[in-house]
Amino acid sequence: MHRPYLNAVGTVLSKAEIVFDKFHVRQHASAALDDVRRQEFFRAGAVMREHGRGKRWLLLRRWKTVHGSKRRELQTLFAANRRR
Repeated sequence: MHRPYLNAVGTVLSKAEIVFDKFHVRQHASAALDDVRRQEFFRAGAVMREHGRGKRWLLLRRWKTVHGSKRRELQTLFAANRRR
């Protein structure tokens, strides 16, 4: 929830308990993860950006559901990202 909303609810409904639902928590976490992913690919340079471009949903999938050429794409991405 946004801070102004929380402040308004706290002021108007001082005895109300604010509950965060799983959907909104996951939404904010996903947005934060996307920001970090974008920053890292931008910082890594053109070569790494080329490896990572278009891989967002592939990175978010569970490993055991990734098969064939998509698994090879991920392995290539992970190999390029490995610290030396």
